[in-house]
Amino acid sequence: MDEIKNDWMLQENGQYVLGIFNGPIPMYYPNKWLMEVNNTASSPETARTYARNLLKFFQFLKINDIDLTIITRETLISFNSALKKRSTDMDSMFNKENITENTRYQIFRTTLQFVKWFISPPDDEPLFQDGRRGRRKKNGILGGITHAELTSVRENLIRRHKNKLPKNISDTTVREIWNWLYEKYKNQPDILSRNNAIIGLMLETGMRVGELVSIKLDQVDIHERKITVRIDMAEYERVSTSKSRGSLQKSGERVIVISKELAGILNDYIILHRPTAAIKLRNPYLFCIHRNGQNPLGSRITRNTIDHLMNLMNRPSYEGGIASDEKLHPHKFRHTSATNLLKNGADIRTTQEQLGHRDINTTKEYTHLVPSARREALC
Repeated sequence: MDEIKNDWMLQENGQYVLGIFNGPIPMYYPNKWLMEVNNTASSPETARTYARNLLKFFQFLKINDIDLTIITRETLISFNSALKKRSTDMDSMFNKENITENTRYQIFRTTLQFVKWFISPPDDEPLFQDGRRGRRKKNGILGGITHAELTSVRENLIRRHKNKLPKNISDTTVREIWNWLYEKYKNQPDILSRNNAIIGLMLETGMRVGELVSIKLDQVDIHERKITVRIDMAEYERVSTSKSRGSLQKSGERVIVISKELAGILNDYIILHRPTAAIKLRNPYLFCIHRNGQNPLGSRITRNTIDHLMNLMNRPSYEGGIASDEKLHPHKFRHTSATNLLKNGADIRTTQEQLGHRDINTTKEYTHLVPSARREALC
C-alpha cells in the first residue's frame, strides 16, 4: 500500500500511523477513507487530525485482538470506556499524554464516522484475492453492528457531551469587546480599523483563523457583500507550520455573504487604513502589519497577530484587558457565529456551507445550543 502514503499521513517513530498494522483489511480501509476525507475536506489538516484519532481505535483493536470486520456495538462502547481512563492509569491508551475530555470526544466521533463509512460500501467494492468482499451490504449489517445501532451510539455520545461543548460569547461580552477595541486603539485609527474588521469577520462569519489571515483583496467583493474563501495548493504548501496550515482550504471554495455593516467596516479598512506599504511589497493579502517589527510594515498578518489580540483581551482588567470572566479564543468566535446563524433562522445546510463543515453532523451539534422549539425545526 505504498501508494497511499501521502503528505497528510502522519509519521510516528518513522512509521506511517496507519501502516503499522498487518493484514489487508485493517490497513486498506482506514487509508482509503482518509484519502476520501483528504479529497473532500474543507481543511487539509482534517485528514491529519482524523489519522491521529483513528490510530487510537486501531490500537484498541490490535490490543484486544479484534478484527475490523466483526466489530459490534459493544466494541464501540468498550472503546469509548477505554478512552475515558485517566492518562495516569497504567492501562490508559493515553499514558503520559495530556489529553483533554474534548480530544477524547473527537477521537470517538472520528471513529464513528469511519465505522459509518465502513458499513456503507458502494456496490463496486473490490473483492480480495480470496474472493471475499471486504464489506458486506446485506441488510446494512457488518459483523454485529447495524446502522440503527451506530446511530444510537452516536446520539448517546453527543447527548452526554453537549453540556461540555464550548460556550458561546455572551451578548454582554460582545459589547465589551467592541468597547475595548475602541478604547485600546482610538489613538491608532489604522489598527482600530483593521482589528474591527478582524473581530467583525470572526463574529459574523465564523471564519477559521487560517482562512482569515489568508484572505486576499481579490476575494472580497464589497459591492456584492461576498467573500470567497479559497486557497490553492501552491499557497498551502508555502505555509510551513502546521498551525498555520491547519485551517486553510486545500481545494475548492465557498462564498460567504456578509452584512452591510461588516461590508462597511471592511471598506473603511481597505480604502482608508490599509497601509500603502503593502502596495510597494506587492502584498495581495487583505490584512497587513501596521508597524515595523519582526515583520515589515505592509506584510501579511499571521496567526500570531490573532493570538496576540486574544491575549490582550484576556488580560485582567487591571492590566488593560476586558473585564469579563469569559476566556476568549478564535474558535469561540466560530461557535458563536454558528449558533447565531441557527438562532436567526438559517437552516442546517446554509449554516454548514457558511462554516465550511465537511460533515453536516458537525453543524447539527450546534442545535443543542439553540432554543428547543428552533432545535426541533432544524432536526
